[in-house]
Amino acid sequence: MRMPVNYVYVSKKYSNLHKGIDLGFSSSYLGKNQPIYAVDDGEVIYNRKQTTGGYVIHIRHNNGYVSEYGH
Repeated sequence: MRMPVNYVYVSKKYSNLHKGIDLGFSSSYLGKNQPIYAVDDGEVIYNRKQTTGGYVIHIRHNNGYVSEYGH
């Protein structure tokens, strides 16, 4: 697996209430709207524009995990 963004930091950790980790990138290095990459091969099972203006994509990977990407 690879990191889905450049200049990664953990913006929200895994907990009982948040069943995942949120990764971010530092816009001070490369500016806003940098590419987001899938962590592994898989099938896009959800792709929608949010009411907040960003996009969300869910990918089901061959190992059964699902990753979520927002921009």
